[in-house]
Amino acid sequence: MAQKVKLSTIAETLGLSTATISLALRDSPLVAVDTREKIKEQARALGYIYNRRAASLRTSRSGIIGVVVHDIMNPFYGEILKAIETELDRSRHTFILSNHYDSVDKQRMFIETLLQLGGDGVIMSPAIGTPPEDVLLAENNGMPAIFIARSMDGLDVPIYRGDDSYGISLATNHLIGLGHRSIAMIGG
Repeated sequence: MAQKVKLSTIAETLGLSTATISLALRDSPLVAVDTREKIKEQARALGYIYNRRAASLRTSRSGIIGVVVHDIMNPFYGEILKAIETELDRSRHTFILSNHYDSVDKQRMFIETLLQLGGDGVIMSPAIGTPPEDVLLAENNGMPAIFIARSMDGLDVPIYRGDDSYGISLATNHLIGLGHRSIAMIGG
C-alpha cells in the first residue's frame, strides 16, 4: 500500500519549506502566483489530498456548513440550495445537506452530528415545532444559525426569505392584467 502524500513530501520534491507549501495550497498572497501554481501542480501529480480534519484542529474551523431543509425535492429549496452552494464555493466552504421532513427529532440529530463534525454554521428552514433549545444548542456551542424561509418566535437569528406580500401582489396584478377577475389562492 502506498504511503499517504504529506506536505513534507511535496516540499522535499520541490526543495521548499512545508510552510510555503501549506500557504500556497491555501492560495495565500504571501506566495507568488507562479510558485503557487507549480506547487499545486506537483500536489496533483503526487495525489495529495487536503486533510480538512487536521487543519480544523489547528484553526478550529472545519469549512463545513450544515444545511437542513424540509424537502430538497421541493423546487423552492432547489433554487435556494443552488445559491447557497455558489456562495459557499466562493469562500471555499462545503456543505452537508439533510432533509428533516418536519421531523424535529431528525433535525436535532443533524444539528448534533454537525456539532460533532465541528461544523462552522447551520443554515436551516426550521421544522414545524422546533423548540428554541435545538437552535440554541448550535449557537451555544459556537455554531451560528441562519434561518431560510421559516422563522421562529423568540430567537434573534438572521432570516432570509422572500417577500410573500410583494409576490402575491405581483401574481395578482399579472392575473388582472390578463383579464381575470375571479382570483383565488389555495395555500398549504
